[in-house]
Amino acid sequence: MYTYFTNTGCKKIKVLIVDDFAVVRQPLKSTLESDKHIEVLGTAADPIFAAKKIAKEVPDVITLDIEMNCFAENGEVVIRGKTLIAKGNKHLLVKRSGARYHVEIQEGPLVNRHRPSADVLFRSTAKCAGKNAIGIIMTGMGDDGARGLPEMKEAGAVTIVQDEKSCVVFGMPKEAINLGAVSKVLSLEKIVSHIYNL
Repeated sequence: MYTYFTNTGCKKIKVLIVDDFAVVRQPLKSTLESDKHIEVLGTAADPIFAAKKIAKEVPDVITLDIEMNCFAENGEVVIRGKTLIAKGNKHLLVKRSGARYHVEIQEGPLVNRHRPSADVLFRSTAKCAGKNAIGIIMTGMGDDGARGLPEMKEAGAVTIVQDEKSCVVFGMPKEAINLGAVSKVLSLEKIVSHIYNL
């Protein structure tokens, strides 16, 4: 991280976070705020809200998701560091081809009232990736994912849920904990660092 100096001394770096997914904005904000040299001015879900915030106060740095609304395409290769998001009303499954993984998009029936369903994703990941995968359930209501996560854990995957204190809604993580599906319960800020240290 960088701190810059003015004639009045050390000044915090002002950051604006722009990303269309709250599950990205919230942990990024928490991570940046943990640095005493950074001040997060705010977050914005799209460029229009970002422009309004910039009009009030100009940040030193803007983090920007340059591929907003990037949804997974059928057959797309799963690679480290790339986030693939299920399209609405379609299930996302992970499949293996040799040493590589790719996604498969399926219509299929609703699973526990959901399509896409985290249970479908987790079950397919357990079958083809096993110990090479990490399963994470973050804040959310209901129990989607709680039944598929134990299958990932049984297959050797690391399984993580967000802790109650940092959750907006503790439904999905709580259900996974109750089913014994969880290797680690971590705060939102600690999930990212834990993954990097695996």
